[in-house]
Amino acid sequence: MAGFDTTAFMNAEVSRRTDTVTLATLAVFFPEGENPIFTVQNLTAPEIAQVREAVAKNAAARRALLKAEKEGATEEILAAIRTLLAATGGKGVPDEYARYLKLVTLGCVDPAIDHETAKRLAKAAPVGFESLAVKILTLTGLGGDVKKK
Repeated sequence: MAGFDTTAFMNAEVSRRTDTVTLATLAVFFPEGENPIFTVQNLTAPEIAQVREAVAKNAAARRALLKAEKEGATEEILAAIRTLLAATGGKGVPDEYARYLKLVTLGCVDPAIDHETAKRLAKAAPVGFESLAVKILTLTGLGGDVKKK
């Protein structure tokens, strides 16, 4: 049985795998006659870790707020925790939503999407927002585009 060719692997050209997602519901925000196409890419291992950290931070902050409220924490402590959760309205969001927000901000190439735009996109076009996240996950599962030299 042939072994893994580390030399070929190390010499291979690896680029981001990309694809497009059409979001017809957002066509009015594109120039007339231009297709409402978003280009997305696969995530790298460090970016996958950022997604996991975003989910973990969201969950930890929600748990901290619930515990602090239950235990009668001072308003100062509650305010500090709510500040951590301010990006989500002060109460935290479901973990899957936190995951999708980070996926979309890291994986959208054209147009680039920041956190606030991702939140607005999720509100205005929730199915389109989810489509972007799912496509990014699919590309990530396929890995980078490897071309053996």
